[in-house]
Amino acid sequence: MKKILLLIVVALVACVACTKSLPARMNRLADKIVENADKYTQEEWNKMASEFDTLLNEYKENYDSFTEEERSEINRAMGKFAKAATVHGVTQVSKSLGAFMSGFSGKVDNFFDQLSGFLE
Repeated sequence: MKKILLLIVVALVACVACTKSLPARMNRLADKIVENADKYTQEEWNKMASEFDTLLNEYKENYDSFTEEERSEINRAMGKFAKAATVHGVTQVSKSLGAFMSGFSGKVDNFFDQLSGFLE
């Protein structure tokens, strides 16, 4: 009986310690993402986003156990992540549009060359 009670106490302490360190873990991950954002492949971005999403779910599940200060720290980490993800997304769209436009401009030039040949 004492062993079971001890295991329950250890589990509860571990759970409380885990939720209390969540702001620090989110900040470390957000800082890591910001620092390496321009180096990540799409697969690495997906992995980082998944890790951050896991921490967000933990935050949602334990929301009431955090102080206002901890919530503010978590919100700052969320903001850092959101900014890095937005910059990454815009960069990806820009690259895609650039590739599309470079291929498209050659086709437009070809169209006008053929059109001018037809009109001559």
